[in-house]
Amino acid sequence: MSDVQVSATPGVSHLVGLDAIIAVADDFGAVVAERRPGAAVAVVSPHVHGGGRDDFRLIIGEEGGRVSVREDPAARRLPAACPTRHINPGGTFCLGWDTEDPSAVTDVAGAREWWTTLLVFLGYQRYAEVRRAWPKGRERAHGHDAALLQFYAEWLASLFGPWLLADLRAGRLTTRRVGRSIRLDRARQRLFALKDGSESVANLRRSCPCTTAVTPAVLKACGSHAQAARLLVLALSGQEQLEAEFHKAFARAAPCCGTIDGCPIASIVSPALDGSPSGP
Repeated sequence: MSDVQVSATPGVSHLVGLDAIIAVADDFGAVVAERRPGAAVAVVSPHVHGGGRDDFRLIIGEEGGRVSVREDPAARRLPAACPTRHINPGGTFCLGWDTEDPSAVTDVAGAREWWTTLLVFLGYQRYAEVRRAWPKGRERAHGHDAALLQFYAEWLASLFGPWLLADLRAGRLTTRRVGRSIRLDRARQRLFALKDGSESVANLRRSCPCTTAVTPAVLKACGSHAQAARLLVLALSGQEQLEAEFHKAFARAAPCCGTIDGCPIASIVSPALDGSPSGP
């Protein structure tokens, strides 16, 4: 028996990029309304709770082997740009970074993954419209370097058990500077603290908070967890710093859309937007 999997849509197995996406659009409830050189206009209608449908008119483009998507400005219902809602200045949607980025569509399977990711993204947009927040546990880092640190932090957190990874993804882990140390809090209670220049977190004789060890042990003697704790503090602190820099840069490019409560760029006064020189 052959191991080759045949696409469910006949005659499209050779297609890539935008052509592949258009070929399987109907399978995802999308209607291609217009085809342009290097782009297409599609009406996407994700299912909504209660059995209805909700239309988005999108422009799907392709450049340099990567597919991009943004809302048609003539039928706008989403913000023109919003970091929390993962809409870039210019309107393109950020669907993921690195291994989570589906924009390099090299076959029909990749096109199906792209559509699946897009429909989930649009579902989150509907949630944000109603709740004025991005779904909890679905927040992703902004910017390539911050995304890499997020992936790394998630792996480090998983070493202590599923509970810490879940807390991280739910936003219950934060870092803050206290004197010459970086403190990692879980639900506002100290989990780890790392002094500047130190090779280990403080209080290595405390019990390791992990749930993965067969026999409970102090942090210093619990496998690689002492080092994992140090690296987790650094990864989360670095991610938060990069995110803050990203938000400052974003605020220089686009104003706050006002659709998210507690928006991180709402309090940033951008020189580019208040009439003064924008700077480098």
